Amino acid sequence: KNNNDEIVYYKNNNIILNNKSKINYIIHCAGNAHDKNYSISNLDNEKKFTLQLLNLCKNSDVEKFIFISSIKVNGENTYKEKFSENNKIKPYGLYAINKMKIENMIQRFFDKNTCNYYILRLPIVIGDSAKGNLYKMFKFINKYKFFINVKTINTRSFLSINNLNNLVLKIIYSDKKIQDIFLVCNNETFCVNDILINLKKLNISFFVINFNYYLLLLIFTILNKKDIFNKLFLSQDINNSKVKNTFSWNPENDLNNNLEKMFRSFKINE
Repeated sequence: KNNNDEIVYYKNNNIILNNKSKINYIIHCAGNAHDKNYSISNLDNEKKFTLQLLNLCKNSDVEKFIFISSIKVNGENTYKEKFSENNKIKPYGLYAINKMKIENMIQRFFDKNTCNYYILRLPIVIGDSAKGNLYKMFKFINKYKFFINVKTINTRSFLSINNLNNLVLKIIYSDKKIQDIFLVCNNETFCVNDILINLKKLNISFFVINFNYYLLLLIFTILNKKDIFNKLFLSQDINNSKVKNTFSWNPENDLNNNLEKMFRSFKINE
């Protein structure tokens, strides 16, 4: 932020501008990713807010519109093939369906418009005090002092907050005229074992119970918790070559460092 940055407020379902200076770019990252009661009303509110931002682009001659979307638009899990921009999308859950609909709104709105748009589909973002499934995992282990694991090693893509910030800056300062979708992640991947190793660095005392993969899947299914099983033990791999090549973006291999910082922030706030 500098003295020329526009501050946009959202009050009573209306956008309020802090001043009348020209807006060069908009970064739309609003959403209720971790709302347990996410519903159709959330979708309606987010669509209204997005439409106001899009009209602001039209009325203010905005040059770039960056929308933070979710990899869940592609789907929940990968098997043999990584997620890429060329995959047929299979949005998983109401939140992902909402993101897909907003992506479609943006594409239709800018179909005959010179404004550049960049839709970034992200996996879990790792950074200081980040929330989500990793926070839930930390709270469970910190409270009950054990974790159930399977011997099958899955791989999941993540994104550090530092690499996300770096990419957004590259997009802002890029001279390329683009209207497109990009899948974004770090180069390295993690599995559950990597996360457990980072937790042990914090001197949190817990033990791991190793289960047979299919037996544990059966137990989670009976308990109506198959979604949790899939998030923990299935893979979600992303091909980030398009975004790297387009913007000459070279994400740092900083997941371990950022994951440790995130868990330390959880521990401090407990």
